[in-house]
Amino acid sequence: KRAVSPVLVLMVSLGYGVVKPSLGAQLPRILILGTAYFVLAMCYDLLVNLPSNNKMVGDEGFMDSLTMLVLFMSLVDVGFYMWILQALIQTIQYLEQRKQNIKLQLF
Repeated sequence: KRAVSPVLVLMVSLGYGVVKPSLGAQLPRILILGTAYFVLAMCYDLLVNLPSNNKMVGDEGFMDSLTMLVLFMSLVDVGFYMWILQALIQTIQYLEQRKQNIKLQLF
């Protein structure tokens, strides 16, 4: 759920289904970014939620790995947010240039 929703929002922001019939060359990049986020989120959930005898909050190794995972997840999140905002702006400009007001109201 956590990894699929930004991918779907990005696809809609790029105009898939309303403006463009396919995403073309952008689809593999979207899938790579979504897969990276899925793997990072899964590792984070496993690290935090799996019971372990040697997992301590004060343990330096645990905190270092947790910090790195959160940092990488944040970077992927920022990538998604920037791409979504850029795609929305481009899609809205495209619809305004083509004077497609009904489709523009969807965005």
